[in-house]
Amino acid sequence: NYMSAGLVLISGLVVVSIFPLHRKVAELKIYRIPFYPLPPLIYLSLVILTLSYAIMDDKSRWPTLLSILTVGLGIPVGWLTLQRKELDTTNNPTN
Repeated sequence: NYMSAGLVLISGLVVVSIFPLHRKVAELKIYRIPFYPLPPLIYLSLVILTLSYAIMDDKSRWPTLLSILTVGLGIPVGWLTLQRKELDTTNNPTN
């Protein structure tokens, strides 16, 4: 339950990333998603439904919440790591 909730959440975050990317790519007309934004919204609603049911189930509540917490803590850590790498490359352009 811990792994499956994390994978569902991460896949939902990947789908969320489509929205800002679609604005940038829409100008280039590289690809098109039929009925956009309906398919990503349907998928995200299924992700929310899946996680909600996992939280409501007594047996999987704590593993699901711990998995969401783990992913939630990983987001700022990843963001800070990327910010630090950007600072390193701007201060030392030889790398």
